[in-house]
Amino acid sequence: RYIYAPAAPNIPYFNQKGDSKAAAFYSGSGNGSFNKRSDGLDLQGAYALSNHWALTTSFFYRDERDRDTRRSIFDSSIVNYKRKIIEAGGGYFISFNPKRTITMNVYGSVGAGKFLMNENGTQSGSPYDRLYNVNVLQWYVQPSINFMLGKYVRFAFYLKPSFVMYGHYTSDYLPDEYEYFGFQKIHKRMLSFSEMGYDLQLGIPKVPWIFIEHSVAFVVIKTDYIANTQLVSRGGNISIGLNVNFDKMKKKRKR
Repeated sequence: RYIYAPAAPNIPYFNQKGDSKAAAFYSGSGNGSFNKRSDGLDLQGAYALSNHWALTTSFFYRDERDRDTRRSIFDSSIVNYKRKIIEAGGGYFISFNPKRTITMNVYGSVGAGKFLMNENGTQSGSPYDRLYNVNVLQWYVQPSINFMLGKYVRFAFYLKPSFVMYGHYTSDYLPDEYEYFGFQKIHKRMLSFSEMGYDLQLGIPKVPWIFIEHSVAFVVIKTDYIANTQLVSRGGNISIGLNVNFDKMKKKRKR
């Protein structure tokens, strides 16, 4: 069962005080079929308080479905997931060159939310239904190198070690099912997952304050603590959306 899914990275392309960002993404990693999908929404914001410090915030939502046909403990299963996390944080950015087109960034964030898992199917020829709902506390550190190549092209490479604490939960899995999947291993435990990937922004000449943004995330390091369980993380995430820079909109209007 999937207990972790990566989010779209919140990467501000800031180089001075007053820079801003408001972005919305569609995210997913499934094939879009009825029995297998991973659809989601990421909302992000950021604002530069000074020439080096900035605040960030984000909202993460996923609606996922998988079909388990291994006949390991159930004959067949349709597993549905809902994930929600609200985050707030900040970070530091510094330019590498006089034109401030290459920057080093380190951001961190803390968030809280819930993961809900609901599955149904057949067991020994009879229908069944199970629920697992857990509160999570998540934080991460995200270093990146950003490149701003002219007015309309930006891209970044990033690393994102994340830490997730699985707290209070409710479950109606039977004791042997609960133990089989390994849910007892994550109760009141902190697990780590490290991601890496890239982010790309392409500007629109007639509306220079709007960028089309695309990002890819890969989970490259997973905690060994759940290695002998049926609990896993999703391998990656692909996002596409729009990024609005309100500071550039104001400058355009003044001209």
